[in-house]
Amino acid sequence: MDHVVIYLKTALFSEDKKSGHVPPHTMILEGQIVEQPSGGFIVTATGYRTDSNKALEGAPSKLFIPSGKIDHMLLLD
Repeated sequence: MDHVVIYLKTALFSEDKKSGHVPPHTMILEGQIVEQPSGGFIVTATGYRTDSNKALEGAPSKLFIPSGKIDHMLLLD
């Protein structure tokens, strides 16, 4: 598994801080790539940040991120 920082083109959709599966305004994800199925990446996200690099509180989650949503990735491993 690759440890990555993923920079998104647009923020992830989230209902609100209490019921959402990711924090509102998430533009940057940090975590591990679990799989690379056709059309995107399955990521275990452990860190969330805004577009101004402000850390957001959120529990780890396993997400499918479509390739079209990703601006670029920083490969840390």
